Amino acid sequence: MENNIDKHLKIKKKLKIIGIILIVVGLGCVIAGFIDIARANNSYSAPKLFFLLIIGFPLLFGGIACTLWGFAKEMARYAKNESVPISNEAGQEMSTGLQGITHAVKQGLKDEEKIICECGQQNDKGSNFCSACGRPLSKKCPNCGNVLEQYDKFCSKCGKEME
Repeated sequence: MENNIDKHLKIKKKLKIIGIILIVVGLGCVIAGFIDIARANNSYSAPKLFFLLIIGFPLLFGGIACTLWGFAKEMARYAKNESVPISNEAGQEMSTGLQGITHAVKQGLKDEEKIICECGQQNDKGSNFCSACGRPLSKKCPNCGNVLEQYDKFCSKCGKEME
């Protein structure tokens, strides 16, 4: 019993052979038809082999199609081998840019975990006083006593406006 791979390879081989034969026959018909037209133009008579063009062009195009189908795997492999190195190189170039973006995002997330004092110093979240100038970094709501950050305009617990 013949497996599918063997059948496939036999079909590909037949397509290649049939395709080349059709190309040769079609090309021969097209050339003969054009030569007949050229002779007819020189002798001012009607071409007698014009039908060869009508037969030759479909044979030629059918042969090209069969040959392309027969060599599809080889052409795809060649295209892959040509494009993969370019894709790899582009990926390497993009990875350095993406690493820079990732680093910037991570740094931004770390910065969000900091409290910035009026003097511009970054202090760790949860700090009560600035490490550079000693100013208080938080305040209490006079209404409910909730601890707020320095720049909060309203209390997040009772909604009272801070002064």
